[in-house]
Amino acid sequence: MNNHPIEGRLRDALAARAQQFSASPDAWQQVQAKDAGLSGHRGGRRGWPGAGWLARHSGFVIPAAAAATVAAVVLGATALTHGFSGTRSTVPGLTVDQAVKSVSCPANPASGEEQQQVGVPLPAGFVAQAAIRCIVTDLKVPGQGRWQFQLRQVAYNGLAQLTTALRRPSMPTPANQLCALPGIAVEPFSLLGRNGQLIAPRLPTEICGGPQRQALTALGALHWKTVAAHRTVQVETQQGLASGCAAAWKDMIGVLADIDHGRTLRPSGGGPVFGPQPASLLVCEYRDRAGQDNPYLLGGGQVSGTTETSLLQGIASGRATTTCTLPRTTFAVLLPPHAPPAYVEIDGCHRVLRPDNGIAQATTAALAIINQVRQG
Repeated sequence: MNNHPIEGRLRDALAARAQQFSASPDAWQQVQAKDAGLSGHRGGRRGWPGAGWLARHSGFVIPAAAAATVAAVVLGATALTHGFSGTRSTVPGLTVDQAVKSVSCPANPASGEEQQQVGVPLPAGFVAQAAIRCIVTDLKVPGQGRWQFQLRQVAYNGLAQLTTALRRPSMPTPANQLCALPGIAVEPFSLLGRNGQLIAPRLPTEICGGPQRQALTALGALHWKTVAAHRTVQVETQQGLASGCAAAWKDMIGVLADIDHGRTLRPSGGGPVFGPQPASLLVCEYRDRAGQDNPYLLGGGQVSGTTETSLLQGIASGRATTTCTLPRTTFAVLLPPHAPPAYVEIDGCHRVLRPDNGIAQATTAALAIINQVRQG
C-alpha cells in the first residue's frame, strides 16, 4: 500500500469515487473515458472535429461469427485481467491483501496499452470471497496539476449474484446471423475464491458476442472500495490546468503524415491562416511523451491585439514541401473562437498545419511568442 502523504489524503476521496464507478452497468465506460472522454475536453475549448478528427465507428454490420471473435479478443466480452496468464492459480490460503498485491496494473498507463487475457469458466465448487481490480484514472493533485493514478479496488458484497451470472452458458451464434460490432467494454477484474485461488473469469456472451445483461447488472451492483492508490505519470502541469487548454490535443501534423503516406497534406502558398483575424487566440503547447498519441500539456494562454497579429504573421509563410525528417516532440495548437485550429511544430521543421490541411512555415519570432505564452 502506498504511504505517500498525498496518496494518503486522497484515499478517502478515491473510495467515494469508486462508488460512482460502480453505480450502473456502463460505469466501466465512464472509467475508460477518464472524466472528460477520450477527446480530452477537461475544460477549455472543445476540440474542433475537422482535420485530423478520427471517429471510432461501431455500427458496421458483420457476420456473427466475426463479431464473436472481435468480442473475445478486443472487447473483454470475456472478463480480462491486466498481466494475467491462464487461470492465475495461486497457493491455497492466499489472503485478500496478498491477492490485491498480486493483481497487475498497467505498467505504462500513458501508452494506452494493456495486457489482456481471455478469461476462463469458474471451476465447479468455486465460491468467491472478493472481487479485485486495478483501474486507471486521472485526478487533480492540489498545486501539482493532474496526475494519473492506479487504484487497486476490492468488492465483497454481491458476489453470489455475480458468480451465478458468470456460470450462465454463452448463447450460440446462429448461422448467417448479422451483428453490429460489440460496443460494451468491461473493466478487467478477478475473483478470489475461499480456497485462495485467483481467477480471471469469463463473461458469458449474447449471440453476437457481447456480455450478457445478467453479468453486466451483477458487475454494476458491486461496491468497490479503493485499498491502494499509486500515482504514476503527470497528465497536465499546474500551469496547464490554469491555461484553459484541453489535455489531449494530438499532434495532427504527425497523425496526418502517417495516414496514407501523408497524401491528405499539401504544400501551402501562404497567406492568412484565419480570415478574418479572430478577436483572440487560445495558444496551447504540448509535448509528446510516448508517441504522438500521448501528448503532455505544458501550458498556454490567450493572446490578442498586437501580439496575436505578430503571431499570425509569423505562421503565414508558404512551404514548398510537406515532409520533414527532423525529430519532433513539441507542438502547439492555436484555437480561435468557433473555428478550426492550426498546429505549429515547436521543434523539427517548424511546420504549420493550416485548417485546410495545407502545410506552411513558422518563423522563429512566432515560435518565441508561443513559448512566451506557454511560460505565462
